[in-house]
Amino acid sequence: MTFARKDSVALQSISFRSFVNEALKLAKVAIPENILMTHNICSDDLIIKGNITQLQQVILNLINNARDAVHGVHAPKIYISLRQYLPNKKFILKHQIPRNNHTYAQLTISDNGCGIEKEDLQRIFEPFFTTKAQGKGTGLGLAMVFGAIQTHHGVIDVESNLNAGTRFDLYLPLEQKAINEFDLNSPVEVIRGKGETILIADDDTQVRDILSKLLTGLGYQVLQAEDGCMAVELFKTHQNNISLLILDVIMPNMGGIEAAANIRIYKPSMPVLYATGYDKNNVLVNALKEDGSQVIGKPYSVATLSRMVRMLLGH
Repeated sequence: MTFARKDSVALQSISFRSFVNEALKLAKVAIPENILMTHNICSDDLIIKGNITQLQQVILNLINNARDAVHGVHAPKIYISLRQYLPNKKFILKHQIPRNNHTYAQLTISDNGCGIEKEDLQRIFEPFFTTKAQGKGTGLGLAMVFGAIQTHHGVIDVESNLNAGTRFDLYLPLEQKAINEFDLNSPVEVIRGKGETILIADDDTQVRDILSKLLTGLGYQVLQAEDGCMAVELFKTHQNNISLLILDVIMPNMGGIEAAANIRIYKPSMPVLYATGYDKNNVLVNALKEDGSQVIGKPYSVATLSRMVRMLLGH
């Protein structure tokens, strides 16, 4: 259905940089330790119109394919990069796009694996076509990737050489007028704090610093942790002063859910706001809400964050 573009897809404005960072955390779980997986993600937000569910599947499918491709290779490597791309004449002619088209977000996923035969390369996006052994693949993964990228008005380039690796370049158009999600002068109502202390935990340094500055600007005191373990230790030291936790769901060493559970051993009533780049209507979020916690989806506006913080603080 995705390949044929027959399914109903809702697109929303998202920060593709934040989304890719979150998706990579999930993808790393399925990558064996012997595979070196590195990435270079730009600092620009790269606002696109996207469907979170489809884009998650696109990234996971391509990374899983790369994982399979490097099986048995000496010093296996997977590399992911994200940057802004301004189309040149060659790109415009190749993909027959208007000359006044958007600037793109370019997501590259490459490996040093087995590569693809030249005659197979032209068929990889066909539904049910696969070069994997029987029982190892359905032939629908790349067809779904192709349909999803088309739905997002993007394009795909593929380069591959037998026994020398494969590279996928995905190009998604940026929104012409990207809204600054962290603009404190936004006309939407922002509810300011009363000096309470908030403990935040996120392994993305940029996200953590921006959130800290944002909360400080709203009138809060902030403590920062780079993972769940550090958050628990900070809470033990400052538990009498901390009024709220804002925790990233997926972090190395200890994620936000486990960190909250450990912290609530000391203070069962501690309010928690989980931050995630994933679909706010999924099973995980519903489970989190059972204990009175709230979830805010990345990216979020200052106004939304300020209102959720005040709601959790009870006034």
